[in-house]
Amino acid sequence: MRFKRFFTFSILFLFITASRLSAQNGYYDFTNYAGSTSSYGMGEEGVALRNSQDAFTYNPANLTFSDKIRISLFHNPFQIMGYSFPLNNVNAAFRIKGIGTFGLQYLRHEFGEVAYATTDNPDGNGTKVHIYNYSLALGYAGEISDELSMGLVLKYGYENWGSSSKGSMLFSGGLNYQPEVFNKRINLGLSLMNMGAPVKIRSPYLNPANRNETIWIDKDYPVSSMIHLAVSAVPLETDYLSTSMQIGFGKYLINNGSDDSKSSFSALFNDWKDFPRDASLSTGLAFEWKPLDLGNGFSFYQNFYLGTTSPGPELSMYNSFTHGAEMGIGYKEFSFSAGYSGRWHNAQGFNMYFPPEFPWETFQFSLEWDINKHFNRESQSKAPVALKNILVSFGSGYNFRTGHLVPSELEQFCKSRNGIAYSIESAFYLDKNNALVAALYYTQIPVVVEYQLEYWKYTSKNDLETFGIYSAYRYHPLDAFPTLYIQGGPGIVRINPVGPSIPNYQYQASLNMATGANLDFFSNNIIISPELNYQLMFVPINTSTAPRLGGENQIGLAVKIGYRF
Repeated sequence: MRFKRFFTFSILFLFITASRLSAQNGYYDFTNYAGSTSSYGMGEEGVALRNSQDAFTYNPANLTFSDKIRISLFHNPFQIMGYSFPLNNVNAAFRIKGIGTFGLQYLRHEFGEVAYATTDNPDGNGTKVHIYNYSLALGYAGEISDELSMGLVLKYGYENWGSSSKGSMLFSGGLNYQPEVFNKRINLGLSLMNMGAPVKIRSPYLNPANRNETIWIDKDYPVSSMIHLAVSAVPLETDYLSTSMQIGFGKYLINNGSDDSKSSFSALFNDWKDFPRDASLSTGLAFEWKPLDLGNGFSFYQNFYLGTTSPGPELSMYNSFTHGAEMGIGYKEFSFSAGYSGRWHNAQGFNMYFPPEFPWETFQFSLEWDINKHFNRESQSKAPVALKNILVSFGSGYNFRTGHLVPSELEQFCKSRNGIAYSIESAFYLDKNNALVAALYYTQIPVVVEYQLEYWKYTSKNDLETFGIYSAYRYHPLDAFPTLYIQGGPGIVRINPVGPSIPNYQYQASLNMATGANLDFFSNNIIISPELNYQLMFVPINTSTAPRLGGENQIGLAVKIGYRF
């Protein structure tokens, strides 16, 4: 019987949903996707980060940073060509005193049902096939010494592409080294992820000698093993915040050229002829709060992440900027956090690999339980930082805008105008001179489209809605004028709508700064704050070669009314 099985969408999605979109990708590559807000926001690399959120993806040794029982859900909707193919990562970690830390993970990439077709019936016969991938993993990590920790993961991966399915075991191992340098502010991470034997697949082919006959051929395919190496540093750490930096690389351990290197263990020694062209370079920066004491057992924290990921030319042709934000609230020994992360700028533009379109967004939700506090045992987690007071303010202001907001080729027709902004912020005062600020704001940006036709001028007014969040450090520098403050920090802006993208919104990174004064005319608790603020919202500028990074400058005059607790 002459037939050829194919799945139009499934074959396409097999390539365009791969995170690094490499010609070297093997089986179970979905297990290499970033699985936490922190690692995704810091350049999609987490082998040297000091948290356990993405230990199953980048470094099993990071499980040793699990001070609490933690359950986390990371959702990547994979929005491609108007469709969504969600990948969900559910993991948990818990420490047993004197033994080590254990972790569990369930990862599932869902493609839904697609039509089954043949060459004789390309539209299908009504039969649909469910396409999905998943993995189950068990991990352990322990401390070898005060400076060195080690972690191991045993993982079962399974891929079902309709006409074929396969499952096999994968092995991962990693090390974390914190030398006694600058009070252990340096961390080195090394890992080998998803090591395993080649996958044997039986596939149908047409017999060249007899086109009406189908023959089945067994062929070995490599698994998507990777090596990760990174160094992170904490240049600034206080009782209430810390900043950290990471630089690292990841490389696939796959060689499709010879049968003896299909195994990832063999490729560890043989697959280096294209290095560093087949490696990804990542950088990241984190601005993280320590939990702040809100009183009555409640606490609050906030983290921001920025990063870049630059795969080598053998992998793909994109260099992307990433960012992420995470907020958490705690009550006694429990805490809950929610985070967003994603890519917000592609410096290379469109390329042959059909990358998922912007917005490339992911979400994470986590629940933690400090079991040591529950049983009144000594906990490794530090108590929330005590606050002097909290100032909650509502405000409104008028913004003046210049720079690039719309694509450069449209700037001769489209102009963004000034408008009114609204905000709510909380300033958590650690003492009379220092505070951490969390803020939300909303503004409509009028965009006027004007171009001259032969006999009349066409004019159209549109509004871009922007929702923003930012984290800032506030400082009161003058003892002679203690009410004066200056502040600054990173932010994330959602712009809606922004054009013909699907879905119709976009995220951008921003830099936010302000200076103002807290004036208490009527009472010590009611505060009026006039403020001059500045925001640089980074936006792409299209050119004939590739998008470049530009920005819209926004200067605002605002008045805020607040209450001091």
